[in-house]
Amino acid sequence: MVEIILLAAVSFAATNIDDILLNMNILLRDNPVALDTISSRFRYIMVDEYQDTNHAQYLLTALLAEGSGNICVVGDDDQSIYRFRGASPQIMLGFPKDFRFPKIPLESAYKQCGNSVVVPVIRRIAEQIKKVLEL
Repeated sequence: MVEIILLAAVSFAATNIDDILLNMNILLRDNPVALDTISSRFRYIMVDEYQDTNHAQYLLTALLAEGSGNICVVGDDDQSIYRFRGASPQIMLGFPKDFRFPKIPLESAYKQCGNSVVVPVIRRIAEQIKKVLEL
């Protein structure tokens, strides 16, 4: 059945994000030259909203970070909203073990408090756009 779906997708030149992730994972897993060529273009990898990473995305970022080891992820396991797409906050919680990096908890929401480090930037943007900013 999978082969029929893949043949139909190819014949109609149809693809979606899941197809792209699957095919990229297969390409990089099975072709060391392609992996080296692509991963060498990225000295650092930063992933935001990592709590919404699914297994295919996890594998892809792991492959890309394999060479340099320079990977940083940010996320909040309490805010995972893409479980229906296969995302799992467990992937984020396993990051320190999987990548042998420390977990550094950020326990203050700097963008949401009144004395935020970003308030001056937000105010400046609001002034440029001529909007009233309530903080």
